[in-house]
Amino acid sequence: MKVRVVRSMGVTTFQDAGRPGYRAQGVPPGGAFDRGSMAVANALLGQSFDLAVMEVGGPLVLEFLEDGFVAMAGALFDARIGGAPTGLPGRTAVAKRAMLTLTPGRVGARCYLAVRGGWQVEPVLGSVSGAAVGVGEEYSGVGGPVGRLDDASLGDPAASLRSGPLRFVPFDEELDWAPGRAVTVSPQSDRVGIRLLGAGVTSPGLSQSEPSVCGAIQATPGGELLVHGPDGPTIGGYDKIGTVIRADLDRLGQLRPGDQVTLVAVETGEAKRLLAQREEELGRLVAFLKIRTASM
Repeated sequence: MKVRVVRSMGVTTFQDAGRPGYRAQGVPPGGAFDRGSMAVANALLGQSFDLAVMEVGGPLVLEFLEDGFVAMAGALFDARIGGAPTGLPGRTAVAKRAMLTLTPGRVGARCYLAVRGGWQVEPVLGSVSGAAVGVGEEYSGVGGPVGRLDDASLGDPAASLRSGPLRFVPFDEELDWAPGRAVTVSPQSDRVGIRLLGAGVTSPGLSQSEPSVCGAIQATPGGELLVHGPDGPTIGGYDKIGTVIRADLDRLGQLRPGDQVTLVAVETGEAKRLLAQREEELGRLVAFLKIRTASM
């Protein structure tokens, strides 16, 4: 199955599970910002959660040069084939010469577009993470048949799109700040980091650099918070006040400029419990979708 990119605005890249293990060499892990939605998109086609997908961050138009199936999950983009609304998010068949148009909606920042067998892109350090989707370029999926799915649409929003606070484990830093107030996502936000305005934090500025991870929350001298994303730095010198728990990292990736969110502190034990709960719920959904595609 092959497509041609007719239009791409915003940032659309290929993503997979990323390239862990290179942080000591200064290489961030990358990978899908909303891994749960990537897993759901792939499960709709009855395949492994980490096959390469398009992480769509803006308007996108694809022309299908061959018949095929596509699946989409994540942000609630408006999806049309030949100008007519289609059953996405979910899974649908697309005929040769048809145009698939994706337009961002009002909820969520990123949607994930999967094809049978995954997008075929040359990996670097074992991952396609960060490979750009270029206008005029042609891309292929392995293709092949998919199992029957009577209801190919997803009725409920992904867990990463549900409202609620961002929970974090605080560090023991002597900063003049307390969580619990709503902060606003800045337009200066991307896969490197989500910048939050209105926290009222005061930080003395740069100090000795320390290792960082996805979800680390830094306080900046300008009174903002910077939450590191999957393409974020491997070290950083601003004071860290804590780290977003792993159970909420997918939701971090769906925040868009202008969104308001509240940070809530939790203990390490609670963070582990919430992660186990999140993985169990996601595992059940992925298994359910694979059963209905007769792929298990």
